[in-house]
Amino acid sequence: LQLQNQTFEFELDLEKSPENPLGLSLDPLDKVTLYVSAVKPGAVDTYNDGVEQSHKVSVGDYIVDVNGIKTDAKTMGAILREDRQIHLTIRHPKEFNVLLKRHEARPRDDGSLTPRSVSSWGSSWGGTSIAGSDAPSFMGGGFTPTSSAPGTPTPGTPRTPRGEVSRNAKLGAEMEYSSRCSCLMFKKLRSRGPIGKWNRQNPDKGIRERDRIVAVNGERAMSMQLLTWVKGFDDKIELTISRPHPLAGEEVTPTTCPVSDGSCTPRTLGSRTTDRPRVGVDPEKLRKALKKSQEI
Repeated sequence: LQLQNQTFEFELDLEKSPENPLGLSLDPLDKVTLYVSAVKPGAVDTYNDGVEQSHKVSVGDYIVDVNGIKTDAKTMGAILREDRQIHLTIRHPKEFNVLLKRHEARPRDDGSLTPRSVSSWGSSWGGTSIAGSDAPSFMGGGFTPTSSAPGTPTPGTPRTPRGEVSRNAKLGAEMEYSSRCSCLMFKKLRSRGPIGKWNRQNPDKGIRERDRIVAVNGERAMSMQLLTWVKGFDDKIELTISRPHPLAGEEVTPTTCPVSDGSCTPRTLGSRTTDRPRVGVDPEKLRKALKKSQEI
């Protein structure tokens, strides 16, 4: 076990077998890393039992290297399925909260301020489209909700969707998700809308492409529930954003790679994920499932 940069990143060696599988549910949506969606009984769970908390592989972590392969989630997933001896580099997440508002103030005739809603802006707020996927994760499904991120207010119950949402009530982003994962990934960002405004006003906490929503108003859930909350937000919504934690001197920008050597080239993600099917999954049915999308 090797630890780096205050345990934001560490390495470990595992041996798996048919009787002792890896025991991870992984999401490859960003095509560069493997996001840990669930930890199940297996080699990783056994490893976790013998190390302190900061060294455990946990839900929300990112696998950034598998047996020396980086920045290629598809190849890393294939190695995890096929190889017996596994060397992993794990990156803990950096999480922060973003408060988006639908309303802002505009002057009245008497000089005072009155709220201005998204609907009054019309199409100038940009769109938020959601590309969905029923693709299986690399290692199977399952998710156990975790506690909210430190500093995140946790209401008694998550915000209840209000049915139909105004077609002009857009966040200003395209997002991608797998229904078997516990996050929503930002595929493309627009300059207009609440997200564009947040990024201009908060450059040090700006949302970037490939960032993930892991909680809404302090509540964590599977991707479909997160999507429902995002679609149903009223005047404001708090999102908990996750990305691989940068190491010292590595602060990632929207155009750089989220892993340490910067060897990957930013890509425009398509509306379909590249999850490789598990044994027994019909590839043709999988391709059809990956075409499912919706506009909000």
